[in-house]
Amino acid sequence: MAAAVSSSLGPINSLLDKLPTELEFTDLRHALHGLNRHLLRLSGRGAVRSHLVRVWIREVRELAYDIEDWIDGRRRRRFNFKLNWLRPRPSRHLQRFQDKITALHDLAARLGILEPADSSTTNKLALSEQVDHVINPDNENPPLQKDDLTLCSREKARLVVGLESEIVGYLVMDDDEPELKVVAVVGAEGLGKTTLAMDVLLKQQGQFDCTAHVHVGLSPSVDATLLEIARQVMMPCRDLRDEKQIATKLYEFLYTKRYLIVLDDVWRPVTDWTGITCALPDNDLGSRILATTELTDAAKWCCIKPIDSVHLLKPLNDTDSTTLMLSLLPPAEEECLLDSKTILQSLLKMCGGNALGLSVTAGLLQVNSAELSKFGTMLERAMSVMNQDCLLQGVRKVLHVCYADLPLLVKSCFLYLSAFPKYHTISKDLLIRRWIVEGFIPTRSEESFWETGESCFNELASRILIRPVFDEDDDQPVGCIVNDVVHDFIMFLSSEQNFVTLGAELNSGSYPIHTVRRLSVDTDTLASITVHLSRVRSLTVLGNTKKRMPDLSSFKLVRVLDLEDIESLGYQQLKCVGSLSQLRYLGLRGTGVSKLPKEIMMLKHLEALDLRRTMVTQLPTFRSAKLVSLLVDRLQLQRGTGEMQCLEELLTVIVTPINHGLGSDSIDDVAQLVSNKSKKLRTLAQNHLRKFDLRIDGHLSKLPQKIASLACLTHLHVKVDELEAECLHVLGKLQNLALLNLVSESGTPKRERCVITRDNGFQSLKIFRYDCRRCGMGLQFEPGAMPQLESLQISFGPARTKSDYGDFSFGIQHLCQLASVHVTINCSRATVTTLDVEAAEDAIRQQVSQIPNGLILKLSREEGCVVS
Repeated sequence: MAAAVSSSLGPINSLLDKLPTELEFTDLRHALHGLNRHLLRLSGRGAVRSHLVRVWIREVRELAYDIEDWIDGRRRRRFNFKLNWLRPRPSRHLQRFQDKITALHDLAARLGILEPADSSTTNKLALSEQVDHVINPDNENPPLQKDDLTLCSREKARLVVGLESEIVGYLVMDDDEPELKVVAVVGAEGLGKTTLAMDVLLKQQGQFDCTAHVHVGLSPSVDATLLEIARQVMMPCRDLRDEKQIATKLYEFLYTKRYLIVLDDVWRPVTDWTGITCALPDNDLGSRILATTELTDAAKWCCIKPIDSVHLLKPLNDTDSTTLMLSLLPPAEEECLLDSKTILQSLLKMCGGNALGLSVTAGLLQVNSAELSKFGTMLERAMSVMNQDCLLQGVRKVLHVCYADLPLLVKSCFLYLSAFPKYHTISKDLLIRRWIVEGFIPTRSEESFWETGESCFNELASRILIRPVFDEDDDQPVGCIVNDVVHDFIMFLSSEQNFVTLGAELNSGSYPIHTVRRLSVDTDTLASITVHLSRVRSLTVLGNTKKRMPDLSSFKLVRVLDLEDIESLGYQQLKCVGSLSQLRYLGLRGTGVSKLPKEIMMLKHLEALDLRRTMVTQLPTFRSAKLVSLLVDRLQLQRGTGEMQCLEELLTVIVTPINHGLGSDSIDDVAQLVSNKSKKLRTLAQNHLRKFDLRIDGHLSKLPQKIASLACLTHLHVKVDELEAECLHVLGKLQNLALLNLVSESGTPKRERCVITRDNGFQSLKIFRYDCRRCGMGLQFEPGAMPQLESLQISFGPARTKSDYGDFSFGIQHLCQLASVHVTINCSRATVTTLDVEAAEDAIRQQVSQIPNGLILKLSREEGCVVS
């Protein structure tokens, strides 16, 4: 089945499903099928078309939107599609639509898109029968599966060629230069300034007490920038609500710290730089500031002291370009590319030493490596077309080639990134949910909507069009960041195709040529917008609504409404949402809402409701039978909950004891809901269950043996009194366990080490967090243990470790796949000495140095009094 809506085809597939079967609609149906066939041919993978053709495609899409809006408007007024309803007015609308289609056919014939001769009725019927096969997305190369994703791992999240060692030399601690030093990296867009800065930050953060990375940008708020620095170095920072105190408190905090601050994308140093750096003290502790900019004058202004330094980032030469491109490819594909010297030289010439262009090209190669000769032909054809456009230069030319090569399905998902602000970290789960409710994700055989959405995310990451973001609580990416150059490219395409409109565009004074379909708006600009927005299908509101909030009841056709982090959202405004009959997604996360109107829960098409970081704990009685995702921090289930037959995602449930007022009817609903889902658990574990996260509150004296029967468990958070060998044996049996967060109150029994070997299991474990800060570190890893482990995080007391186990030999060097190690040493006990802490740190550094991967090591000391 094809996607209901796409950036290339618009809602034409959704529209064809909605058209009534009455005779009056037959001609319209056949005409739409014909237009759909031509859209598919013109929008196919690898196609690069002229401006006139793109205009024609856009007009067809807009017509499909208008027709669907008309049909949905009739449905909203609760009319049925019957002949007695159609007379007399609908015939006039149908004729108007037919006239527009005829005009589009005539224009297409003049452009040479299709033959001017009209097809016979027999041919129209034949076309109607063939369309389902033509639009089946399985005919294209499908998006990459999770197992195919080689570029979306922690160790390959950043790859740098060039100035890294030189920059590090200027940043590391030097006893002769204890004063604050500024290092500026200047270079054109896409050369890898941000990637370089982030790589240096990650690898050198262990040399500093605190670090932060903040994007400054073209029009920054100094207070917002300082607040973001404070949030990263002073967590938690509850006392920073008063913006006037931010600079003072930040200065006081950093005055006793050796810090490294990355200020990315500086444009106006005279005003912005001075306002920011006044809160960054020169404390003679070897603190450093690393700035990136595209402007040479800005770099010079940042580096006004003799000790400061400016580094020019130049395009890579052919040798470094080849090294970077090959480093992003699997070994087999490296050999194929080296054997195809003609293609390699063409790619190097196209990229011109631009690091971003080389990275995107490597992603393009990865998905085309099986047919490298065909890829060379496609590349040559695409370049010959784009060389005629003098406006396409450098990395933008590369991005156009890559976009043309995307599957039709992935193109829609890619362009939808324009709905999110620049430099914003986009939640992966939020993004996939919105792709689904927008209608971009089709159903495939033996694959759920979510799996197809993850495949699209994986393909964009593999092509390096997005950069995956990881956190400490998941083995998979939790979000993504879009490079600013790529984001500008997406915005250009989105505007050209009238896919997403920004509020800033409407505020510029120019009236939009086309109807606004998807709107992302900052409330600061909303007050001055006078454009008619009744046909908006997707509305994302950013910022603070204290100034003005739009009348939500006027968005009658909206399917997606995201109000995340909007303050002062009133109850009456929420009641208006209940009149939006087409609504499929409602995001109220972080709004502070305390009560949900019953009108919202009566929406028939509502599929996803996000109430996290709100004060909502109870839901009114509801009839939303289609609800698939219900996301809330603390939810008390009540009567009717068990009827949610479509529910697939539920966070987080509080089961109240009977003696606290939960009646027997509610208990029955809970049981019914659990029973309905439990029947499917075994099948889900084999096919569609993507994550089973178990968090056990409190602590256990002993881990129950039955936990080993949860074969589908992927994430486990548990606290035990003593960590026995039997406990590790039980946990090792969990074949799908990817993340283990283990806390031990008393360490191992009898002060004997628990040795983890290759025979203990843990074959799928990627993240291991072990907190024994109140006792000693009693684990020891043998060769072959935890063969897939990528991230190790341990917290322990050095004095107890030394007294109980004799030394700090943990065997970390045997974890050969590690990409990062974070060790926190508890210095809060009175018996901890400086010698103990330094001995522990030296031992860990020595063990980590034996791992050849060049992993990231971070050593932290938990605050406390250390005896000298």
